[in-house]
Amino acid sequence: SYSKKKVKFEKGLAEAEQIADLSVDKQAFWVPRIRKIADWFFNQMESRYKELNHTYPEVWGNIIFNRPGGDFELYGKVDRIDLINNSDENSKKEAHLIDYKTGYAPSNKEVLAGYAPQLPLEGILIQEGHFDEFEQTSISEVSKMEYWKVNGKDSGGTISQIKNDKREIVSTQELIDKAKSRLTETIDAFDNAEIPYLPTPNLAHVQRFNDYEHLERFKEWSVQDDETNSEIETEISENSNENA
Repeated sequence: SYSKKKVKFEKGLAEAEQIADLSVDKQAFWVPRIRKIADWFFNQMESRYKELNHTYPEVWGNIIFNRPGGDFELYGKVDRIDLINNSDENSKKEAHLIDYKTGYAPSNKEVLAGYAPQLPLEGILIQEGHFDEFEQTSISEVSKMEYWKVNGKDSGGTISQIKNDKREIVSTQELIDKAKSRLTETIDAFDNAEIPYLPTPNLAHVQRFNDYEHLERFKEWSVQDDETNSEIETEISENSNENA
């Protein structure tokens, strides 16, 4: 049971504290948070223990989309997949998809608008893709997608699902189907050589993390554009004064 695992964790944490030889301030900050997170996590697992058939942590999956412009591979590592028990042990299992967050979790609006598609795309992988750890044919559907935000604050963590404007949980299949439609449309669009790869297509939604920012030189261009606009405005103002 998870109560026994919790005892082992407490023993391991105590040993880690001694080995790490943390300063007083770091120990005072981190150890209580870690304990709070652990308490919250084990309580969650204990409450779900009976329904769990198997848990797969940090598993890689992939799927190939055959598009007119050529094959496109979607791949990624899923934080956690839970297979859920049902009355028939030999039948297909429902899958619960969990993504851990220690800091920022996407808002409902960001997910629904397609700006934070991680969970729905992982749903595609689970329902239609390939994983070495299990057969995709053993899964009937992804019936739940959750963010587990663990930061050691308050109770230690929170669980959230994607909701619409009415605060209703959005169907996982609806999210997966929409993500697949958006992805295939994007693949087909960028298979067209005339479509440019803009660094920031929508300035209202700048990426929080961008691995290609140093290649795009977006900040450099944006500063130059500001300076150019300022020079143009100054020149217009001077001409207006001369003509007055």
